[in-house]
Amino acid sequence: MRGFFYIYKMELKLVTRSILLLYFVTLFSGPLTEILDWNTWRLLVFSVINTFSFSYFLVSKDLRLLMNKAIKSKVSLVTSLFLAWALLSYFYALNPTEVIVRIFTMVNFYLLFLILSVILAYNKFTKIEISLLISFSFLLQVSISYWSYLNMIQYKPYTFDDNVFLISIFSNRNITTALFLVQIPFVMYLIIKSKSFLIRTLSSILFFASFFLLFLLASRTSYVIMLGLLFLFLLSSIFYKHTLKSFFNKPLGLFISALMLSYLLSLFALGPDNSANAVNRIQTIDFEETSTNTRLRYYSYAFDEIISNPLIGVGYGNWKIVSIERDKENILSYVVPYTMHNDFLEVAVELGLLGLLLFLLIFLIPVYKLVKYVFNKESIFAILLLSSIIVYMIDANLNFPSLRMSSVFFCALLISMANNLKQFK
Repeated sequence: MRGFFYIYKMELKLVTRSILLLYFVTLFSGPLTEILDWNTWRLLVFSVINTFSFSYFLVSKDLRLLMNKAIKSKVSLVTSLFLAWALLSYFYALNPTEVIVRIFTMVNFYLLFLILSVILAYNKFTKIEISLLISFSFLLQVSISYWSYLNMIQYKPYTFDDNVFLISIFSNRNITTALFLVQIPFVMYLIIKSKSFLIRTLSSILFFASFFLLFLLASRTSYVIMLGLLFLFLLSSIFYKHTLKSFFNKPLGLFISALMLSYLLSLFALGPDNSANAVNRIQTIDFEETSTNTRLRYYSYAFDEIISNPLIGVGYGNWKIVSIERDKENILSYVVPYTMHNDFLEVAVELGLLGLLLFLLIFLIPVYKLVKYVFNKESIFAILLLSSIIVYMIDANLNFPSLRMSSVFFCALLISMANNLKQFK
């Protein structure tokens, strides 16, 4: 009987860990034929894995108990309420079909949160183990970018126009840089906490190499995110009264070192007049610039729509339709304002202020939990996990990561980790 119980436990560990690995593998996988929309492919694959995993967990008593616990969590509750509220918009939306299409991604986020929570709770990974897994995936992503970069510079100097070749496994530079910055804090954790000299050395190389890539990609969103992280790490250093002696073994010291060294290397590699140079890219931020002006125009539409319809909104996923009427004087060719470039404002327009509140709580609950944990005792892991969630939230204020399954996966992973913080050994 004891042998059977042992085999059963080993089976559960093998299956749950295989599912976790499969999620990461899915980020790199693709169909055998060429496709235009990688996001739809990832949505399909994640949906299949989620369906299998959820079904498997339900038939296993041990995993079902952990699933029930995850379902009763506060994040699960507000996500369920958000989904119900979004589904109700089917009855008044201009295009009800879009409600179903849009809600499909959110359902996958919810399933990912539940499944990942169960996997983390059952396996009780150490903080080093989960950081190693994320960092190894990150290493592969960075390697793909460097492979393209090193091949390119053999034939021509790199410029900002070439950033499309450095986006690794993602769709564009904004997604790539945001997800790089989501994963970088786990590399920092290995540098600070790992007892292995080899792991610390390799992590340090990956850490500085990834910042050099960020400067090559030159996404202005990434500069805003880095400024936010710098402020967060500065606050944590002041709160914990870190001394200069430990400066380079704390998040603030590591972050500043990476910024300075990587910028100097990029300046040497690019030259001061290159269009990808960070200073030149930052100087392009102004209210008349096309990208900035477009975002501000969309935001003004959002505020007008919220004031005129603050309770129920226009229906989940229906901004893409309503926005055509709003922006018809500026539409050129077939380019329409498909997204708001701000997930929070888009939810407010589509589902009203109640929908916005529920959507915000999905992030604020884990943020509050982490902040409370950090205030009670110094935890490098909690600070770095908090920084990753803040990276996602800043990106969600400037772009639309909730539509990208790669971003949705990392978001669900971060929130499930925060929800199971005490499970980490």
